[in-house]
Amino acid sequence: MLGSRFGGKAVPAALDEIDFSMLQGVSCDIDSIKENKNNLSVTQLEILKAIECKIPIYTFINDGVMHDQHTYEKNKKKKIINEIEFPNIDKQETAKYIFEFINFLRHRVQNNAVFEFSKFEDIETLLKKQVPRYFQWISGTVG
Repeated sequence: MLGSRFGGKAVPAALDEIDFSMLQGVSCDIDSIKENKNNLSVTQLEILKAIECKIPIYTFINDGVMHDQHTYEKNKKKKIINEIEFPNIDKQETAKYIFEFINFLRHRVQNNAVFEFSKFEDIETLLKKQVPRYFQWISGTVG
């Protein structure tokens, strides 16, 4: 679940455990993650490790944060980008790292399950639909 807060920063020893070269092939948008790897959060690191271990990921992004991310995408190459305040991000200095991580997740080449939510009931409803399908897929009963 990705929301308005960045969370705790990952410790350097944990960063050393991630195979960034392996992650190169899983997303069309890995450059920002590699360039800013010292600014990854604990949650982001957990997601990267799960991807590295080929664990299926369901990503839920707060719809307000997703709205801000779209604004970021349209403006990130403009000089004014650091002046924009994103209303759904708690600490503006973390916005870039949240938005670039969302880009990485959205541009994964496979296992790209990214959903928006506005309330926790949205997540519950979606999981009730998705989890049975997943178990059918791994058991081979879905074609």
